[in-house]
Amino acid sequence: MVFKLIKEKSQKLISLKDELMWLFSLSKCYKKEIFAVTVLSVIGTVFSLTTSLCLKYVIDIVTGVLNQSILLVALAAVAMLLGSILLSAITSRITTKVNVKIQNELQLQVYGTIFNAQWESLREYRKGDLINRINSDVSLIASGAVSWWPTVITFAAKFIYTFVLIVMNDPIMAAIALMSAPVSALLSRFMIRKMHNHNLKVKELSADIMSYQEDSFQNLQYIKSFGISDVINKRLIKKQQEYKEESLNYNKTTVLMNIIMGLVGITVTFVSYAWGIYRLWEGFITYGTMVMFLQLTLTLSNSFNSILSVIPTTINLGTSAARIISLENLPEEKSTPTAEEKKFINNNFKSGVSINCSSLTFSYSDEPNEKVLNNASFSAGIGETIAIIGGSGIGKTTFFRLLLGLLEPTEGEITFKGNNGEIIKSGPSTRELIAYVPQGNTIISGTVAENLRLIKKDATDEEIITALKLSCAYDFVSKLPQGINSQIGESGKGFSEGQIQRITIARALIKDAPILLFDEVTSALDEETESRLLHNIQTHFKNKTIIFVTHKLNALDISDKVYKIDKKQLHRVNYSVVENK
Repeated sequence: MVFKLIKEKSQKLISLKDELMWLFSLSKCYKKEIFAVTVLSVIGTVFSLTTSLCLKYVIDIVTGVLNQSILLVALAAVAMLLGSILLSAITSRITTKVNVKIQNELQLQVYGTIFNAQWESLREYRKGDLINRINSDVSLIASGAVSWWPTVITFAAKFIYTFVLIVMNDPIMAAIALMSAPVSALLSRFMIRKMHNHNLKVKELSADIMSYQEDSFQNLQYIKSFGISDVINKRLIKKQQEYKEESLNYNKTTVLMNIIMGLVGITVTFVSYAWGIYRLWEGFITYGTMVMFLQLTLTLSNSFNSILSVIPTTINLGTSAARIISLENLPEEKSTPTAEEKKFINNNFKSGVSINCSSLTFSYSDEPNEKVLNNASFSAGIGETIAIIGGSGIGKTTFFRLLLGLLEPTEGEITFKGNNGEIIKSGPSTRELIAYVPQGNTIISGTVAENLRLIKKDATDEEIITALKLSCAYDFVSKLPQGINSQIGESGKGFSEGQIQRITIARALIKDAPILLFDEVTSALDEETESRLLHNIQTHFKNKTIIFVTHKLNALDISDKVYKIDKKQLHRVNYSVVENK
C-alpha cells in the first residue's frame, strides 16, 4: 500500500532526474519523519555554528574589547554544543528507525514484484543479480530516501547561516569565501554524467561477481570432482579485474574532482587569511572577529563543497533506483482468478479436469524465430496417465511451463474442461488446478513438515504422513530422530538425492490437485522404489490427470498414452514400439 504511488510512477526512466523523482516519490511516503529529521539537523547545525559567535565574544572579553561576563558567554557556548550533540543523537535514532522501516517494506515490495512478474521476463536476470538488487540497492535507497533531503537542506542552511554571519561583519570577506562557488558548479556539471556511467557499470560488475560466486557454490561438488578449482578461480580473477578497473575509473573521476575542489578551497582560505590579517592590522576588526572569520570562512567554503559532495551519493542513489525500477517495470502476471475461473476451480477441483491443446505454437521472446513447438496438439482426459518422451532440449519442460501458465503460447491455446463440460483457458490464474514436481533439487531449508506445509499450510500431521507414505518417503522419515519435524539443511544437506526427490513428490501430492505434472522425478530412485511410488500414484489418484516427462520404462508401463515431442510436434506413439527401442 505504501508503495502504490511508487508503482504508478515506475515507467521507463532515461535520466538521473527521473530516477531522483522516483526517490522523491518514495520519500513522500515518509514526509513527516523526514521533516522532523530535517528540522532537528538544521537546528543542530545552527547551534554548532553559533558557538563560533560565542567564541568571538569570549576572545573579545579576554582581550578587553568587550566588558561582559565571560561566564555567561561560556555557558551559552557549552549549552549550544551540548544541544548540538543531543539533537544529533535524536536525529540518528529517528533516521535509523525510518531507514529500517523503508528498507524492510521496499525489500518486501521488490521481493513480491519478482515473484508476481511474468516468468519469461525474469529470464534475463541472474539470481545473484536479483539478490544484489534486493539487498545492496534497496539498502542504499532506504538510507538515501531518509537522509538525502535532510542532508542537502542542512548543508544549504549551514551555508546560508554562515554567509549571513560573515556578511553582517564584512561583506568583502563573504565575497572572498564564495570564490569557490562558480568553479565547483561548473566542475560538478562536467563530472555528473561521467560518474553516473561508471557507477552503473560498477554495480553491474558487482552483481555479475555475486552471481558467479553463487553458481560456483551451488556446483561445488562438481567443481571439486573434476578438479577445476583453478579454472573457476581464474575466471573469478578476470571478473574481479574488470570490477577493479571500473571502480578505479569511477574513483579517478571522484578524486580529480576532490583535488580541484581542494586546491580551490586552499586558495580561498589563504586569500581569506590575508584579508582578515589586513583588516586586523588596520584595526577594523578585533581578534575575536578575526578568529570567527577564519572559522566561518572555512565553514562556508566547506559547506558549499559539502553540497557538491552529495553529487556522488546522488549518482549512486540514482543508479540503484534505476536498477530497482527496472524490476518494478516487469510485466505482472494476472494470477488472480476471475469469478468464472474461481467457480470452475471450486466445481472441478475434486472431480477432475481434462486438458486439451490445439495448434500450440511457442517461441521464447529472445529467439522469436526459433520455434520450440509448432502447431502441436495434445489431450489428456480425467483419470488418464500420460507419458511424454523426447530428446534433451526438445521442449518437454517448456511444454510443462505452458501448462502451468508460466509461459503464454505464441499461437493456439490450452484449455481445461470440467466434468460438467464447462471450459476455461489455462493461465497463471488457473495454476491452482496443478501440482508440479520439477527436475532438480527444489527443497527449502526447514523441517520436513514445513516443506509440505508450504503447499498446504493447514495440513495435519496425519495428512503429511499420508503424503510421505504415498511418495515412499515415510520409510526413511519415520526413522529420523524427530520424524516429520526433522530439519533439512540447505539444498537438502543430510539427505540423498533420491530422498529429496521423494519429499518433493510428497509436497506436490499433499495439494491433491486435479492435475499432476512430474518432470523426470524418479531419475534418482532405484527400480523397486520407483515401481512402488508409481503404483501408489496410479491407485490413489484415479480421478487425476497425470502427466510424466520421463525416459524410464516403469513410468511408460503405467501410462494410458505416450506422446513424443519430435520436430516441434507432439505425436502420440505406441508404447510397445517405445519399449522395444
